[in-house]
Amino acid sequence: PESLLSFSSPVKINAGNRALETLPVELAGFDASKPLVIADIRTSGRKAMRTLTGAFGDSGITLGCFDGVTDSVDPALINFLVTVCAGKGYDALIALGGGPVADVAKILNLALSMNVKDARQLSDETPIKTHLRPLVAVATAEATGLETSNTARFNGMVFRSGFLAPSLAVIDPRLARARDGMTIASAGIAALGRAAEAHISADRNPFRDAYSFAALRLLGENLRNAVARPGDRTACTAVANAVAMSGCVFPIPMILCSTGWRRSCTTCGVCTPVLRWPCRCSRFSRSTGAGEGMTSLLCFSRWRGTRRSCGHRRKSGPMRPCRRLGHSSRMSGKSRG
Repeated sequence: PESLLSFSSPVKINAGNRALETLPVELAGFDASKPLVIADIRTSGRKAMRTLTGAFGDSGITLGCFDGVTDSVDPALINFLVTVCAGKGYDALIALGGGPVADVAKILNLALSMNVKDARQLSDETPIKTHLRPLVAVATAEATGLETSNTARFNGMVFRSGFLAPSLAVIDPRLARARDGMTIASAGIAALGRAAEAHISADRNPFRDAYSFAALRLLGENLRNAVARPGDRTACTAVANAVAMSGCVFPIPMILCSTGWRRSCTTCGVCTPVLRWPCRCSRFSRSTGAGEGMTSLLCFSRWRGTRRSCGHRRKSGPMRPCRRLGHSSRMSGKSRG
């Protein structure tokens, strides 16, 4: 009989002060002794790379580093890294950062585990039925939350499998601080949308609720402080934890269409928006993809004492949607007379 609920998240999360120093022990538990660090030096920075490599200290682990990841996951890059890993004997992967770095690490892990010499042979229909090599996701302020998910983008396709998720996610306060509040706000609001969607979705269950509620609570208590003070280790670490947990409950099955993440019906295969709810700023309803709906409902403004674009004066403080139906909640740069 069909099960009543289903949830799987193989990601173990290590978070806290000097969490990076647990990597040698964790890798030994995976029976790995020669990991390859994959990073984008332009986004993560050299300081983050030094912090990560310094955490291994005198552990005796041989560490390889590649920091030339670009904005896209190039098949030629995957093939090059496959050759490097085969020649040097790397038996584990560490992804420092998010976005393309996580996608490169996941696709590389898939190619190595399946003994694929040319990454262009991989397809989103490729069956993934066995555990892959150990993959560690080290979170930075630029993390998007999809690092801990079971998805990976490559060559215009989206790969989905529970085996693609990393075995371990490490969140260290030394790497969680951002250069500016906009970076924290972008990751936090996206995580808020994913967690809220998981919490109210039709296929919710107690296990997903545990992750989504914890993420929502951490964001509610710390996101504002992290945006206002990007150097606050406590607030930024809490937001990074919420971002990682939002990726663990990222809904499946999902596909990435031109209009955003949409759910594919397992019966007819027709793609439908993940959520459909009435927009609070208009009389019409709109279809909303994952993360987009919550973003449209959270509006903040730098201007105080001005009027809404609909002409109604607001009180000072964070901007809220105008209560009059059909009126926009965006702020105008100058007040109306």
